[in-house]
Amino acid sequence: MKTTQAVKQNAHPSFIIYDASAGSGKTYSLVRSYLQATLHTNRPENYQSILAITFTNKAAHEMKTRVLTQLKEFSSKKILLEPTEMFQEIVKQCGVDKEVVHQRAAKVLHHILQNYGHFSITTIDSLTHQIVRTFARDLGLSSTFEVILETELLLEQAVDLLIEQTGENKQQTKILTDFVIQKASDNKSWT
Repeated sequence: MKTTQAVKQNAHPSFIIYDASAGSGKTYSLVRSYLQATLHTNRPENYQSILAITFTNKAAHEMKTRVLTQLKEFSSKKILLEPTEMFQEIVKQCGVDKEVVHQRAAKVLHHILQNYGHFSITTIDSLTHQIVRTFARDLGLSSTFEVILETELLLEQAVDLLIEQTGENKQQTKILTDFVIQKASDNKSWT
């Protein structure tokens, strides 16, 4: 697995990219990095300054689930008696006692559950949509714009717009007229 980091001086990596094939342990590494960044400080709201981006909704959901599962596990007293490999890695990376990581995990888990909307593990598409929605007015878009993911509907709307504009744009009208004449003379299907 290839990892690229942009690091702030005297801080944890501020930007990490994981580039790896399926089944190579990306999710484990992402969750470990997320927990490390969240638990290295005594601020339970620190997760709000972390943005994890992945490609699919399934991957984002899986990562969120794993983060919450690990936080729940780290919050249980059992972890102090039988620490997992990930817990030991986080304790080592944070440079604090395992009891401290245990307590921080409980606080972070509680904070996330109380403020779930600020738990930012999302897809590239969702992030882009949030940015565009934030700047919709500046971009000249309606504040109620909708993203259309159905190509059939998008194609239908494009054709409707083309037909609606026929007669207003001479070049467009000529191209459309020539197309209709060609199709009619060839006796071919219109689809």
